[in-house]
Formats: sequence, C-alpha cells, structure tokens
Amino acid sequence: MRFPFAIVCLVLLLAPAARADGQQSAEAAMKAARELIAHTEGLAKAGKRPDYSAPPASDYMRRIFDTQAFAALPPPQGSDVPWLVNLGDAANSTNKILMLFGTGPGVDQNAAIGRNMTDNEDAMVTAWSFMLRLNSRMSVAMPQFFKELPPEQRTAVRIEGASQARTGYVEMITGTLITIAAGLKPANERILISALRDTAPGWVITTKPEERARLLYVIGEARKAKKDGNVEEGLKVLASMIAAEK
Repeated sequence: MRFPFAIVCLVLLLAPAARADGQQSAEAAMKAARELIAHTEGLAKAGKRPDYSAPPASDYMRRIFDTQAFAALPPPQGSDVPWLVNLGDAANSTNKILMLFGTGPGVDQNAAIGRNMTDNEDAMVTAWSFMLRLNSRMSVAMPQFFKELPPEQRTAVRIEGASQARTGYVEMITGTLITIAAGLKPANERILISALRDTAPGWVITTKPEERARLLYVIGEARKAKKDGNVEEGLKVLASMIAAEK
C-alpha cells in the first residue's frame, strides 16, 4: 500500500501553524521512526531480524502509531495538514521497514517480503489501521486547508497534489481489502475492517463510481473466502455503505 503523503508534501508551502498536540505527536513519531531505522539497520548488519513485539522495536512502534493520542485529538482543522504530513511520513517509512526488511541485491525479493508478511503481520496491521485513520483525518483537513488559503495560493500544482492524494487514499483502501481477501489472522482482519468502517462515511463520498465498483468487487471476493462470522458481517456492512453512495 502506497501512502500518498509524499505527494502532499510537494504542495504544502506557506502552511498555517499546526496544532500543538498533533505537532508533538508527529515530532515524537518522526524521532521514533529514525530510531527504528537505525535499530533495524544495525540488526541487518549483524544478521539478525527485528522483533516488533519486544523492546526496543515495540517502544518505537508505540510512539509512531500512538492510537490513543491520535483518537483523543480534537476535530480536524486545516492547520493540521503540516503535522499530518510529517506523521504520515513517519508511518510510511515504518511501513516500508516492516515490508522490505531483508530485501536487496542478491536476495529473493518475493520470499523476503513474504517472510516479513508472515513474521510481522500484527505490526503491519497496527500500521495499516493507523494509516487508514490518518488518511481519513487528512481528507477532512485538506479541504479546510485549501479554503483558508488566499486565492492566489490555490495553485494548479496544489490542486493536482490534493487530487493525487485522494487517489492514493482510495488505492490504500483497495489494497487493504485485497490483503483481507488474501487472508490474515481473523483478529487482524477485524481490526482492519473496523478501521475501514469507522472511516467509510468520510471516504465513500469522495470515491468515483468506477472506484466503488472495484471496491465492491474486492469485498465480494473477500466474502467468498471468509469463514469468520464477524469478518464476513463486517465486510457485508462495509459493502452496504459503499453501495448506498450514488
């Protein structure tokens, strides 16, 4: 899943000041992401693998994906955009570590990623759930950000960047559903479906008819393979929310 915040970074000049609490969370996440990168690089040189369920990696993950602090934030504002970009970059760089650790020249890339998917599934689901909610907040804050800009600063480049960010968000949602269809632990599937359902009222209204058709197809394929009743019911509800949008 490709996180669209790198695109947004290119268009956010002269941004208003960020909210202090969100800014602090973003700064803590960026610092923890740098520390996690250094930690995993050291392990790679030593021929070892990271354990995200134990310190220090678990501590870094907790600071990057601080779900309690994020959930406690006040409603989104346009001034959130700069720190959301920074928090998104920290989340994205961490997701890449989770996915790509051990890849490189002379390595079977698919095998390495497959092992990471197996070994790091719980950590990846934590990251993806957080990123879905982070993108949801960005999708609300971005229009407000543009509304607060002087007309001369609403440039074509910025508008195109926001459009690409929206597309990237839909691609992330689609990728999440494809991953669920491919199969995860039922508990992890429920976590992701919960994040999708919680954020759906915001993103469904921004999707295009062809995007909704694709999402409904993927959900249909996922429902065929699911034996967990809660997962199947969650997918059914999500499909209903998408289908209701005209």
